[in-house]
Amino acid sequence: MKFFRWFYPGIGIKRWVVLAAFGLGIMVIVGLSAVKTISQHSVLLASIATA
Repeated sequence: MKFFRWFYPGIGIKRWVVLAAFGLGIMVIVGLSAVKTISQHSVLLASIATA
């Protein structure tokens, strides 16, 4: 508890949990979209290489 107050004073534990969940959700969404674009590019490159 003291760590949270030292890291960001004046913020409640509920707000900490909400912000952490929000940040993790954003990272998951960005990671999934990056994986999708990478897989699309790799499919495109593979089709170009075999052509």
